[in-house]
Order: sequence, then C-alpha cells, then structure tokens
Amino acid sequence: MKKEETEKFKWTIALGLTFLCFLYGLFTQNILIQLLVMLSATLIYKNGNKILFKEQDEKRKRRIEESMKLKEATKEIIREKRFIKR
Repeated sequence: MKKEETEKFKWTIALGLTFLCFLYGLFTQNILIQLLVMLSATLIYKNGNKILFKEQDEKRKRRIEESMKLKEATKEIIREKRFIKR
C-alpha cells in the first residue's frame, strides 16, 4: 500500500474506534470516556481531516470557486445593466 492509503486507513480506524467509544460512553454515561472521545475527535479533526476528506474538500473548493465566478458575473451584469428589460 502507498503511504497515502496507509495514512487514510489509519485515520479511518481511529475515527471508527472513536465512534465506538462515543457510543459506549453514551450508553454507559461515563464522563471519562466522553472526555476521551472529545480529545480523540479533536485530534482526528486537526490531523486526519485533510487525509480522510481530501477528495470532498477539493470538490467543495471547486464548487465554491465556480459559485464565486457566477456571483461576480451576476454582479457585473447588474452593474452594467445588461439584463433584458421588458
């Protein structure tokens, strides 16, 4: 496996284990487990988010860029009053 695939697998396992710990802490109402889950989720968000959700982030950035271009074009049309008047 490539390094990227290994990293993604590692963070996926960490996310799954954190979710299982969350469910366990939820059902047992164990505060210590809940604190551990919050710490683990924060670490996963800070360090693993870019690896786990790389493709989704790229798609999101492209959609935002396209919508910003459309927004600017719309502003330009309105500014120049090029829209069709009836």
